[in-house]
Amino acid sequence: MLKSKDERFPRLAFAKDLSKEIDRAIASGDRVIVMLDANIDIRHSIIQEHLQKAHLKETLINKNGTMNKSTFQRNQKDIPIDGIWISEGLQILHGGTFCLTR
Repeated sequence: MLKSKDERFPRLAFAKDLSKEIDRAIASGDRVIVMLDANIDIRHSIIQEHLQKAHLKETLINKNGTMNKSTFQRNQKDIPIDGIWISEGLQILHGGTFCLTR
């Protein structure tokens, strides 16, 4: 981004660029699965907003209800920072989270 003098906020740039690629894939008839370690609360983030606009749904929270489990050992606040989003027409059979021993 520095070399191309792109001054957008990196996380916002990532979310917008990812959304464009997802839209292209869906427009061409593909189904999409996005697995992401976002390092931020995925329930309330710009990335979540863009993935919802692309008509993807977060599967683990939808499958298991509210997810309040840490997926990283040093995450002491039990904030989910990882997610798996899928396009319409896909479903998961099993999925869950694990809690790391602190």
